[in-house]
Amino acid sequence: MSLGVFIAVVVLLLAAIIIKPKIWKISTYIIPPIIGVIVLIIAQEISFEQIYQSLFNNPLISPLKILVLFLAMTLISTICDCLGIFKFIALKTVKWCKNSQFSLFTVLYFLISILTIFTSNDIIILTFTPFIIYLCRKINVSPIPYLVGEFVAANTASMMLVVGNPTNILIATSFGITFLEYLSHMWYVALAAIVLLYGLLILVFYRKIKDPIVLDLEEEEVKLSKLPSIVAIAHLIVTTILLAISNYINLEMYLITAVMAGSLLIFMLIYVLVSKNEKSVFKDSFSRLPYSVIPFLICMFIIVECLNLHGYIEQIANVLNKIEPVYSYGVTSFLACNFMNNIPMSLLYSNILTYSSGGKEVYAAIIGSNLGAYLTPLGALAGIMWLTILKGFDVKFSFLDFMKYGALFAIPTVLLSITLLFLI
Repeated sequence: MSLGVFIAVVVLLLAAIIIKPKIWKISTYIIPPIIGVIVLIIAQEISFEQIYQSLFNNPLISPLKILVLFLAMTLISTICDCLGIFKFIALKTVKWCKNSQFSLFTVLYFLISILTIFTSNDIIILTFTPFIIYLCRKINVSPIPYLVGEFVAANTASMMLVVGNPTNILIATSFGITFLEYLSHMWYVALAAIVLLYGLLILVFYRKIKDPIVLDLEEEEVKLSKLPSIVAIAHLIVTTILLAISNYINLEMYLITAVMAGSLLIFMLIYVLVSKNEKSVFKDSFSRLPYSVIPFLICMFIIVECLNLHGYIEQIANVLNKIEPVYSYGVTSFLACNFMNNIPMSLLYSNILTYSSGGKEVYAAIIGSNLGAYLTPLGALAGIMWLTILKGFDVKFSFLDFMKYGALFAIPTVLLSITLLFLI
């Protein structure tokens, strides 16, 4: 029965994402997993004791630690964004482009890639999508090349660091992979994918970005509060450094991010009380945190744990292990994202991988979880979120358009990435 519940939850989850993503500001994708857990408990497929053990005493994966790591890192990035830091960097960088649309595209693509590496794909998509639409309307050019470039850049550069995507955190922490160990396997894969995608984007969109433009942004300025901006950026940099050396200082990554997020919050609170400025940062930062991920992740974890208890996970692993694991795990995780979304897929594969050698196939599944996000809009919640923003700004870009560009860019990129991982 647990397999049937899992399949039903996945189908209802995808239906919720496509048909009605929100009801009364509540994300509907959290409803199917909650119902699924209730059904499994009533049917006695899993007990409360087993749920408790899997959540609090699981030696392989701690969903609570993952949530702390993800939410704390997101909070630091969100505070930086609410202070206007990312938009400030974007405007300063874009002004270098003079009147070249080609330069503008190139600068935005690599700026988004760099910022994604040190923050996360979701934060960058939320921040830069409205910015790109506004900028393209101001200079009277089609926003599509820039928006597609933004989306694929954010979901490719997110592979570089373990904190770049919650799916990286889910799978990597399940195997105790450290920050630097992760980086040593993924930096060249992510870099090659970023360069390949840039070349593909130029080939596809060259005719649309070759014409010169009149770029006048002199009146566009973002006024930063100097002290909180410096402190926020310092927290982001220090957090990244501490994560990199976490294995050497014997501190778990979730503790580092929790302490640094707490430190930044305390500073911001004192600054607001003393200066009476930036009061909106608190409200905006906390309102933008993805709280719906908490029940979603926990419930999906319980459902996947139920599959494990009944032997289904081992059966799937036996099939995947019969083929070259780097390719079998990489390609199937890439495809599976678009049948069940990348977060449930990562939870499922973090369990399946426990029956593998725990080698390069772990990184192959991480590659699939990132790049699967732009094969179809169902690959990640970021895809639906991105399309929703475009619709809100009256930018015409259909589900079919997404799939057309998705297949064009995602398939060669995932094949290159997995092959590089296999060879090096």
